[in-house]
Amino acid sequence: MAYRAVLIIGLLVVGLLGCAKCGDAPADQKQGAAATSGDPAATEEAAPGGRKLRSEIPLRVFAVNSFSAALPALANRYRESYNGKELAITFGTPDDLIRQIRDSQAADLLILDDPDLVRMLKEEKLIEHASVLAAAQLVVITNAEKPILLSVAEDLRKAEIKTIGIPASTTAAGKASMAYLGDQTLLNVLQPRLKEYPTVAEVVKAVGSGEVTVGFAYASAVRGRKQVKSTLACGLDAPPEFIAMPVTGSQNEGNAEEFVTILQDEASKKALVTAGFVDSASRVIY
Repeated sequence: MAYRAVLIIGLLVVGLLGCAKCGDAPADQKQGAAATSGDPAATEEAAPGGRKLRSEIPLRVFAVNSFSAALPALANRYRESYNGKELAITFGTPDDLIRQIRDSQAADLLILDDPDLVRMLKEEKLIEHASVLAAAQLVVITNAEKPILLSVAEDLRKAEIKTIGIPASTTAAGKASMAYLGDQTLLNVLQPRLKEYPTVAEVVKAVGSGEVTVGFAYASAVRGRKQVKSTLACGLDAPPEFIAMPVTGSQNEGNAEEFVTILQDEASKKALVTAGFVDSASRVIY
């Protein structure tokens, strides 16, 4: 009995020593175990700024239609920077995009061209930060098959210009178009010829089909459209600016912050200029 008691005590001591050694496992082994444990936190990686990125969830980007010319190329830059991180991109009108965010917070990053809407989202606490990416180039476009050459704004008075398509006056592009005509003292005289459309894209479509003679649009919306071409660049003191803002509390807010950083670097600025935007000094609004 005494022998058995000594043997059992000896085995217990060995077992306790073994457990003590297990508790001193190297840190890299512990991390390796965490990476395969299925813990959701194991899918996070640290961004250069110290933010946590969610590699397993696509980054959901909502952007106004007018930004569609540039976003696909910029999204590729993001994928390359983060090992194929996927993005889910939705284009639409500002009202539609904001309504979806209010209803279900369905986006991680929002890109708009209207500072008044950005201010409203800030007041509603749907966003905390907002940064300017680039400015829009407002142009007058004409039908490619029946072009009308415009050298200066006064040429919009030409008799053959029966109708002028213009984005809705509630949109950033519409406000800019009206401001340009006002600055050129043409708004009152041309008012009877103006025909409003809900979006820039619909103005482009109307000019391309011949529904209107000429129209106001963003240069970025004309790129790649064979039916229309730019005939006059409109100089604006304060052109509409495209603003990016992470959605507060979204499932991928860290990735959204990191994408904004990429959107503001020199390579992205060059891509935006190529797509028809104007280089604008990157700055934080909020």
